[in-house]
Amino acid sequence: MGDMSWLSHLVKNGSKKDLENFLKDKGFRKAKFAAEQFLQAQKEIEQKQVDKIIEVVKSTVEYKIGKGLLNEKGTKS
Repeated sequence: MGDMSWLSHLVKNGSKKDLENFLKDKGFRKAKFAAEQFLQAQKEIEQKQVDKIIEVVKSTVEYKIGKGLLNEKGTKS
């Protein structure tokens, strides 16, 4: 597996210690700080994805309620 793929794998899996060791091996002087920053960025990306899904679901439900396809309880009319 290439270095970038392995880095991505470590970040996505949240393996802080493994990520830190990987970054040290790649020459990062502040590997602990860099690992924390990578993991924080990943959390932010994941949260943005969740927020987008919630927005799409909410607008879909509002649309269907407006069209009379769902009632206020979220069941079919």
